Amino acid sequence: MSLGYDPVDKQISVEIGQRERQIQDLILRDISKKTAAQLSPLNYTNLQDELRDDINAIMTDAKIKSVVFREFTVVK
Repeated sequence: MSLGYDPVDKQISVEIGQRERQIQDLILRDISKKTAAQLSPLNYTNLQDELRDDINAIMTDAKIKSVVFREFTVVK
């Protein structure tokens, strides 16, 4: 997964680095609460928006613009 943000904003890359473990934990907790149906490709946009909003809720100095899945596998 990749986080999209304004590359000119140097503070956001610093904060993402400082919060990397917290962000990873948040993502794992959010995804683990979902059913296989909620994780289907039809729901990717909603999931991406939800993860973006949840990550932005813990950020203090800047906000990410997007969450992009590079690879996503759901095992039933």
